[in-house]
Amino acid sequence: MVCKVCFRAWRKCCNSRDADKAKNKKYRPPRHVAPEESSTPQVYTSQKPLFESFRSFSEIEDQEIMARRPKLPTKRVCGLGIAGALVALYAMHVERAMADPFYEPMCVTRWGSCAAVFSSVYAHPLSNWGLVSKGSDLDFSLAFLGILNYGVFALFPVWPLQRAAAAKVLLAISVASCLFSIYLLYVLKVLLDDFCVVCTTFHVINFSTLVFGAVPAYRATTAPKPKGE
Repeated sequence: MVCKVCFRAWRKCCNSRDADKAKNKKYRPPRHVAPEESSTPQVYTSQKPLFESFRSFSEIEDQEIMARRPKLPTKRVCGLGIAGALVALYAMHVERAMADPFYEPMCVTRWGSCAAVFSSVYAHPLSNWGLVSKGSDLDFSLAFLGILNYGVFALFPVWPLQRAAAAKVLLAISVASCLFSIYLLYVLKVLLDDFCVVCTTFHVINFSTLVFGAVPAYRATTAPKPKGE
């Protein structure tokens, strides 16, 4: 009996001692826990009206269709046109400088003379064919016709024509230039029996424009259209 009373007294003393410690213990606020980061990134977008979304989709589709189209060789044709125009300007300089009897052009070689070709009646094809009177304002020389022809080729990137129409016109002009070169080759070799470096340069540019410019441009416009166009 005495042991039981002592055990209860000791237990009560321990409980009171634990209660005092709990009262005297300072309050500590809970630590702030950062929210868990989401694995999916947040995307902030500004919503656009529905009609603007449809318009942007159509523009993207048009750009994709244009990218699938074969490109026209505009730079190639323009470069050949500029080269031909420069050679034609030199030919015009030679024609005007031949008025001086002591002038000898650089295109005179041991294989032939361009001065003899430019001073012949074939140097003015319109009057030679009887289309205009000799010495008139419309009696254009080969050099002047060459400047007009190659100037058109040089301006091919800015032609005010649709893609298919520009390719057809380029092919027609290029074929006409090559036919004219064949005629001049016949005149030079058969009728004049001479060689002209400037004229040969004209012929090379004409056939190069046809093979590397006009024909690829025409094929690019007549190629099968991609799906969705």
